[in-house]
Amino acid sequence: MGCTIDHLRSDLEIRIIQEFKDVRGKRHRTGESGILRTLDLDWKAQQIVLTWDRDGRREEMAFALSAKDGPCNGKMRDYFDAGEYRPVPRPSAKEKAAVQWTQMPEPSAQVIRDPEQWGAAIARIGSLAARHRFQEANDQIAAVTRESGPTAWRYKQMADDLGGLAVSAAPFDREIYAWLRDRAIDFLHSWGSCATSGGEGAALAVEIDAWKRRFAQIDS
Repeated sequence: MGCTIDHLRSDLEIRIIQEFKDVRGKRHRTGESGILRTLDLDWKAQQIVLTWDRDGRREEMAFALSAKDGPCNGKMRDYFDAGEYRPVPRPSAKEKAAVQWTQMPEPSAQVIRDPEQWGAAIARIGSLAARHRFQEANDQIAAVTRESGPTAWRYKQMADDLGGLAVSAAPFDREIYAWLRDRAIDFLHSWGSCATSGGEGAALAVEIDAWKRRFAQIDS
């Protein structure tokens, strides 16, 4: 678990201000510096374990929980100077999307027609779209929905699945996003056309408009 000991906590720049040897025999000299990443209590070993990034490497320092001298609870200020907060940079939405879409597995050669394999069909659509093989992706959409029959809830399921893929692709590739968005909207309209009464149509329109607003926010 992460914790705070004296003035030390995760993601702070630290510098050693007094030489010491840790419980594992590793000697640390005055002036060594790095970024403290984690502080943990190893109850089994009865140790305080500090993990830090230094000179391009991740290293550990360990101190006995029962220690009264040297770096220990209550005396860390005598050995470490703490500086600025330096959290690990979080990947941007574009970077996350790039990882997802560039690592899409190679699509299977076989078109999936069985609605019982719906998840696999959606995954294949994503893999094909990731490679800009839009006609093949469209053929896969048609194949699995055709076998499902003209069922309203399947139209909505396909719209939601394509919409979800579109949203995830938006930060990475606008062409992939636009193609998936348009196909999702097509299925939303097909779903809406299945309404059997004005009241039902109005209810479906609320969900359709919600998706369109979400796409509009991405497009703006």
